[in-house]
Amino acid sequence: MVIEEKLQATWSPEQIMERLRQEGQAIVCFKTIYRWLYAGRLARGALAVLRHKGKRQKPVETRGKFTVGKAISKRPKEVRSRKTFGHWELDTVVSGRGKCKGCVATFVERKTRLYTAILMPDRTALSMEIA
Repeated sequence: MVIEEKLQATWSPEQIMERLRQEGQAIVCFKTIYRWLYAGRLARGALAVLRHKGKRQKPVETRGKFTVGKAISKRPKEVRSRKTFGHWELDTVVSGRGKCKGCVATFVERKTRLYTAILMPDRTALSMEIA
């Protein structure tokens, strides 16, 4: 088969498709050739002959999740009922675009619902402590 010969000669499926089109032969989409390779319908080891050894995969996210602080459900009843003054909730708001280093620290007092927002120069723990 022409496709298997070209793959053994280290042609990419895109190159094979274009050559078949130029020669007026039956055109097979390069995605179909990749599907045949992954399904094992073409010669054994043809996938290893490709220059990039198949489709490149994105790296898996290895960073962990935040586990700092206590869960909201574990608060004392007096905080949940908003009976006493002095219990603050705080959070940070970061730009979704990720271009700027700054962010906003927000503070809310539970009883009075007093809301304060402070612009922080960067996202460090020291900046949060100063805010």
